Amino acid sequence: EMSRFFSELSVYQASLSIEQRPSVVAFSCVLNAMECVSTVSLPYSVRQDFLEDIAKATHLQEGMMEVCKARSHLRELHSTIPENQFDTSADGGSYDRNMSSLDRLSPVSVTGL
Repeated sequence: EMSRFFSELSVYQASLSIEQRPSVVAFSCVLNAMECVSTVSLPYSVRQDFLEDIAKATHLQEGMMEVCKARSHLRELHSTIPENQFDTSADGGSYDRNMSSLDRLSPVSVTGL
């Protein structure tokens, strides 16, 4: 859910939707979403295995300048959303699943309902 949300946000930023490779944007969305998941739900070892597999398959790495820039742009876009949209409880900031599906869509959903 969260990575899809970030990908929908990327449409609003020309530097992401036009200037960046789609694979960089997608990887950045996944990384930012993983950042929102607690280490209980996504253990560090699983995260590391995922990053290694992605690097082998795509040659994308978390520390690449273009990935860092894309992640930063996504964070900036995300910061403009009212805080009450997300549950920032002690479990690592999991998405508030009590909201209706319409409330979870970005202002303009690329995926629709």
